Amino acid sequence: MTGALAVNYHGKPRMTHDIDVVILITTNDIQRIKELFDEDFYIDEYSLQSALEEVSMFNIVHKEAGFKVDFWILKDDAYSKKSFERRKWYPY
Repeated sequence: MTGALAVNYHGKPRMTHDIDVVILITTNDIQRIKELFDEDFYIDEYSLQSALEEVSMFNIVHKEAGFKVDFWILKDDAYSKKSFERRKWYPY
């Protein structure tokens, strides 16, 4: 988790309208991601594939609430890898 939601957890709260998540996936994960979210979220398989190819981001939008989740593909640079290594698990 990154972006404004992370700031609310670790810093000074502010309003946000989406969630930003950094993920490490391959093309083998595309169908599974689609299956996980397709019932409740609008997810465009083409933008997911493009995000992987361009090492950028794709998003999903909740069909009823309109809430958006941005998924950022982990970049292949030292800074991004080190940041990702420091990720923590926060059970809900």
